[in-house]
Amino acid sequence: MAYGTGRIPFIRTSDISNWEIKSDFKHGVSDEIYRELQPKADVRAGDIFMVKDGTYLIGTSAVVTKFDLPMLFQSHLYRIRVGEPGIIDPWLLFALLNTRVVELQVRAKQFTQDIIDTIGKRVFEVVIPVPRSEKRAREIAGKCRRIN
Repeated sequence: MAYGTGRIPFIRTSDISNWEIKSDFKHGVSDEIYRELQPKADVRAGDIFMVKDGTYLIGTSAVVTKFDLPMLFQSHLYRIRVGEPGIIDPWLLFALLNTRVVELQVRAKQFTQDIIDTIGKRVFEVVIPVPRSEKRAREIAGKCRRIN
């Protein structure tokens, strides 16, 4: 109901493509609405958005950058935040979420809920293929960081 009330981006599933959040977002909300909802929708640079509901977009992801902020986001997106970057580099996790093996798992786990497809809590069943070699993991994270 608050669409079009201001300049703060309200990011939807269709605003995510090519590993990015579109800079020409379709809907904005007012500063007042943003201030009211921001504590519940805490978004930081380095967070990963992954589409959880829809059809063909489920599993699509993007990294939030400082240039994307401030923003609010749709409930059809997971906000993934690495709590301890020493355990896994956020850029490595992002790269791994975009591997073919993860994409296939996401497709296999999606199901129809009412009238919309979702991966729901099955996202926690997805096995992430973390490289055994720390050197290889650093290379992948570094390449992904430079691409974005």
